Formats: sequence, structure tokens, C-alpha cells
Amino acid sequence: MRYRLIIGLSMFVISFTANETRGNPSSKSPERPITAHGTIEGSKQLVAELYELYNDEEKIVIKYHETMSNPTKWSDRQIAKSAGRLWKARRDVKHLKLMGEPAAHDLENKLLLLAIEVDRFGLAYANTPRGSQLVGRIRGKLNRENAARTRFLEQSNRALQQDRLEVFETQMEKKGVELYEQLVFFSPTARKPFFGTFNTLLDQGDPLLSKQRKAEYLETANAALAEQLNAVNGFAAEAARIAREIASSGNAKLTEERNGNAPESFAYVLTLWQNASANLSRATAIQWAFTNRVRVDVKPSPAQFKKVATTALAAIIKAAATSTPIDNVQATYQDLLKQITIADRRITLDSRDVFQACQPALNQLVAKAPGLSERIRRYNQATSEPLKWRRAFASQQTKHLKDSFPTASSLLQVKEKPAADIYPNFASRFNGEKVVAGTSIFEPANWMVKRASSHLVGKQVSEQTVLRLSPTSKTAVVPFDSQHFANVPADMLIDSEFADLKQALLVDDQYEPLTYESADAISAAEMNDFLAIGGIIEQVHLESVVTRFAALPDLASPLVPLGKSPNLSEGESPRASVCWRLDIQPVWASQRFFTVRRPQK
Repeated sequence: MRYRLIIGLSMFVISFTANETRGNPSSKSPERPITAHGTIEGSKQLVAELYELYNDEEKIVIKYHETMSNPTKWSDRQIAKSAGRLWKARRDVKHLKLMGEPAAHDLENKLLLLAIEVDRFGLAYANTPRGSQLVGRIRGKLNRENAARTRFLEQSNRALQQDRLEVFETQMEKKGVELYEQLVFFSPTARKPFFGTFNTLLDQGDPLLSKQRKAEYLETANAALAEQLNAVNGFAAEAARIAREIASSGNAKLTEERNGNAPESFAYVLTLWQNASANLSRATAIQWAFTNRVRVDVKPSPAQFKKVATTALAAIIKAAATSTPIDNVQATYQDLLKQITIADRRITLDSRDVFQACQPALNQLVAKAPGLSERIRRYNQATSEPLKWRRAFASQQTKHLKDSFPTASSLLQVKEKPAADIYPNFASRFNGEKVVAGTSIFEPANWMVKRASSHLVGKQVSEQTVLRLSPTSKTAVVPFDSQHFANVPADMLIDSEFADLKQALLVDDQYEPLTYESADAISAAEMNDFLAIGGIIEQVHLESVVTRFAALPDLASPLVPLGKSPNLSEGESPRASVCWRLDIQPVWASQRFFTVRRPQK
């Protein structure tokens, strides 16, 4: 089966441009859930159900908290129902953790807060006249059911001893909901006689259930990881086939619908490399989530695969040196040079790794056309000095522009006192200073994003390295570091600056650059790739690092440099780790040889 190119456009649209309609808390919609990656079947549905339950119960808690001074107005049935639902939901969160879902950490914090409040409501209601009568009736009922409860526990214990763990769990959770509905009105001391044996038995069964599920889910995760790596394995053979066809005829079959010449084939194989990079990022994130190891061991590693990919790209150019007619060598060389610069910028903006790997083959191609080498030398002589001065001037301008635009990383690390309005009425206020954008889910995610938004939205900020997702994409990204990434609209108007650059480089519709540095300048301008930008933060999103990369769309591969793994934070619990996405409206942008400012309204 032919190794297929999968762009993943639909996934990109969901994850980047349509984020307003689904998951992840943001400054505009802080109540959104943490998105599930869904490696384990059923986890997405469970996440959705638990967030829906939380939202329902939070409304009740907020309502009851407003009338804490008069518990007689409360409904004992509602308090009982909430106590049972929250106990079961908190058990489901433990299951969700085994499924590797980061939302479990957010839900764990949120549901605990509600459970504490409902417990308070139960005790407060029990101190009212009607509540006192209710407690008496429940106590009498529980005492009458002692024998039946003993038989139930013996039956559940037999299921446990017979390793019928799911039967055991179903029986115990049903009984647990009943007990919590009844005992929410009892003091902790009064609950002990009824909870003692029940909790002891549950404590025996839960570790066995966790062990069984952990093994089962790890097997599923390993299969998902293997699927990602299997998608990478066909790359070398596919690239070699393309090189052979280029060497034979100058064209290669790229898809079922189209063939391509050497530059088009080079671009196609570069896209395959980017897609494979997304596969490796997904594999890394899956392994990270289910093994709890920061130092993941995905093979081939991105660094190993980089050697395979650069060798494959050089082979295409070497093949072109064999088959390209002499009168077409210069045009082919120039087109390939531009593609090489795009590939290098996907490694880092200062990389020449692909160029160095391809240079011997490029020299072989150039040598085929009489006089081309000399034309390149003269072109370099004519353009090197203008580029030198343009680079120095652009560097000075960029430094000046950055003076009033602090880096995003520095803004995220600022400590400040949280505003009171980020908390619901039942939450205790924290009066000390906290980091604006934490790196892990240590409290409800909606509180975290509200705090970050109150500090960040509307602020001026600068970023390094902006890469357009594709030549036609309306979105560019600032690649992920250990804490954040950014989305930037790819709409900076650079027409006049670009025209001036082309004039300095002797480039027009007929003549393309002949040196690497000039080709890089032109292709960066065409792609709207920038060394730096300054802009205004329009929106803040909180995401799980695990989900961001376990479900990374192919087209979003520039979030991770080619040849690298996602920069996962040391010392963090993988599933609790978060990253911050900043939506930035650019004010200015900088390339190596010019800067551009957006006209201000």
C-alpha cells in the first residue's frame, strides 16, 4: 500500500479556528471543560458527563450558599441526591485518571469543593427541627437494615474473592450512593458504624480494580502509540521511491491524482516529514500520559528521524541532478533552494541543517549547467553587502520595538494577588500572590484562566519565531515551549517592504534568488514567517499539554520543531500539566531584512 500523505485539515480546523465551539477554558468562555484526548474508549463521554454533573451541582451549591443563614428553606431530598451523585462522580474521576485524561485533575478539584459544601449543608440542615426529625427516621431505618446490610456486604465480598471485580464495583457503588444520600445528615462520628465495614471492603477492592484497568489501558495506549509509529515507518521507502522516479524521468507520482517534478517532490516529502513529526509528537504524549515518565523513549526518536528525512531530501536533489535537462537546471536549482529554506525554518529559524545535508547534491546539480556556478558567485557578490546592511538595520529596529513589548514567558511568570471575582461564592479567598499562569492544574481550571486573563488580555507582548502553518493558511503559530504557544493571524501586510527587498536582491517575476540567504529572505516573506512579532493578547486559552500533543493535527506540526520532541516540563505530573495558548493580534513583525508595522485604527 502506498504511503499516504494525510494533511489533517479537518482536525486543524477543529483545534485552531473553531475552538470557539468546543473544549478548553478561555478568557471568553472560562467554564468550558478540559478537552479529552480519548485514547481510551469511553473517556470522552465520561468527561462530558462529569462536567455536566458538575455544572448542575455547582448551581445548587451556589444557590444554597446564598441562604446559609436559613437552612430551613433547603430541600433535604436535593441535599441527599447531591451527596450521592458527588460521591459516585468522585469515584468516576479516579477511573478517568486511569484513562490518562487530564480533565480528571480539574474535575477532582471541582467536585471535592462541591462535596465539602454539600456535607456542610447536610449538617446544617440536620440542626433544624425538620432536619433533626429526618435524622431520627434515617437512623431507625439504618438500624432496621443492619442484617440486610451485613448480607449485602457478604455477597459483595464473595464477588471480590471470585475476582468478579466489575460486579463487585457495581454493587458497592449502588449501595454507596444510598449510604451517602442517608448519612450526609450525620456527623462524622455518627457515620462510622454504618460506613466502617463498607469502606474497609471498598478499600480492598479498589486497588484490584485499579491494577486491572491500569494494565488494560496501558495495553490500549501502547497500541495507539504503535499505530503512530507505524505511520512513520513507511517514510523512507516512499521517499526512496520518489527519488528513483525523479532520477528516471524527472517526475514522480505523489498522490493518486498528481505527479510532481523535483521541487514539488521535495515539498511533498517535506510535508511527509512534518506529518511524521506530528506522529512522533502524538506518540510521545501518549507514552508520557500513561507511563508518568518525563523522559520518554519513542523510537525512532525525532532526532534519529531527522537524519532519515534530510538524507531522503538530499537524495531527491541528487536524483534531479541526473534527470534535469541542462536548460532547466537553473530554474530547478532555484525552486529547490527555496524549498530547502522552508525546511530549515521548520527546524529553527537559524538552522542550515537541511541545506548542509543537501549541499553536495546541489553542487552536483549546479555543475551540470555551464556558467551557473559563476552566475551564483556574481549574484552573491552583488547581494551580500545590501543584505548585510539591511540585516543590521532590521536588527536595530526590532530591538527598539521590543523595548515596550515584554516577552510572553515573562508575563506568564508574574505573581499577583487574584481578583476576588474569579471565585464562586462558596470558595475561600486566597489573599496571597500567585503566578499568573500556573504550569499544572492545582485548582479549578476556570479559576486559573480567569486569573490569567485578568492580567494578560489587552497586554502588549512579544514572541520569537512565528511560522505559518501552510502557504495558504490564515493562521501562523509561535512554537510551543515548556509553558505556552500562540496563534497569530497570517495577515501582516508586507507588500511595500517585500517589494523593496526584492529590488535589493535583484528578484522579479523572471529572476529568482541564486543564494541560500537570498532565497531564505524571499521565501520567509512569501510565507509570512517572522523572527519576532509584537502584538496585543486578545484571548487566553488553558489547555492540557497531554491532549494538545496526543491529538496534534498534522497541519499543526510546526508547534514542535522538526527533529525535536515536545518540550515537556520536568517535575510535573503529566496529566496535570497545562500549556497556555495566547491569541495575539500583531502590531509589528520582524524578519531578518525588514520590519513591518500594522496600521493602527
